[in-house]
Amino acid sequence: MTCPKCGSTLPDGADRCTYCNTVFAAQTFDPNWRKGLLGTGKNITGMVFGIVLLAALFPLNAFIALVEFVGGDDTTSGLVFTAVALTALAGGLVLLLINVKKLKAANRHNAKLTESHRAEIEAEKAARERARQQQLQVRNNHQMVPVMNNWQTPFNAGTTGRMLFELNGTFSVMQVYEDRVILIAKTTARSYVAGKFFNGTKEFFFDDLINVQFREATGMINGYLQFDYPGAVNISNSRFGGAGGNYSSENSFIFDINVRMGASVLPGENPVQAANRIVSDAYRYIHGRIMEEKKAKKTVHVTTEPSAPSTSAADEIKKLNELLKEGAIS
Repeated sequence: MTCPKCGSTLPDGADRCTYCNTVFAAQTFDPNWRKGLLGTGKNITGMVFGIVLLAALFPLNAFIALVEFVGGDDTTSGLVFTAVALTALAGGLVLLLINVKKLKAANRHNAKLTESHRAEIEAEKAARERARQQQLQVRNNHQMVPVMNNWQTPFNAGTTGRMLFELNGTFSVMQVYEDRVILIAKTTARSYVAGKFFNGTKEFFFDDLINVQFREATGMINGYLQFDYPGAVNISNSRFGGAGGNYSSENSFIFDINVRMGASVLPGENPVQAANRIVSDAYRYIHGRIMEEKKAKKTVHVTTEPSAPSTSAADEIKKLNELLKEGAIS
């Protein structure tokens, strides 16, 4: 079956579009709905025929029969028209009564069906809301992206703390730990075309970073996280000039809709929204850690600043005079 709103192809009997979240009409739930619709059309047609018999055929034949009986010499034709009129009357009444009864039964069936599935829809909405609240709680605890076991590799052997995020980028994999960020370059055909095939693994300590830049992805353009540190040059090799170098910089993590690494998608989200939300979780954590390190450095600088001399100029002159008398200086 096809969604009437977005045109997506769905399994037969689906009650909701998984792409645009449209809830279908209650009749869609009924496997005999099409058959019932055809029956309703037949009932309406039968009613129309009954009305025609009662409103047109019966009065016409009754009038002709009356004329034949009153002014005609041949009563046979009058009897024939009378029989036709009575048949039209009986047939019209039967058609009307039977089809009205069937239509009322169909309306009761549809009303019952609609009420039943309205309850199912409300129950489904409540279940989806509970699932959304649970996912939001997990997201607030920074556990939306599954955390891998802290297995040791040449790339993370020196890290401290646990891995908080692991994101699958277009040209690299980004691992976020409690003290640093590691970018592990991919050796794929896309990396070769983009000139990143020979990139290696690069790590950024939070206390070395100045800032981190975040750009959301769209349906046509990838997003990125870019790390700034003293001496970093992020746009030198750009073919497009200006900010286009953000995508070609070795300090950038480029991502698309495949960044999720198995993370859940919240209700109502499309793949682009889910990717932006997951990367923004990592961005907020990284940016927060950079600000914490800056604050800590500022505090240390203030506490270690040399104190002002406690002696005055007169005391210094007195000390020099005593050294002169002792012959220590000339």
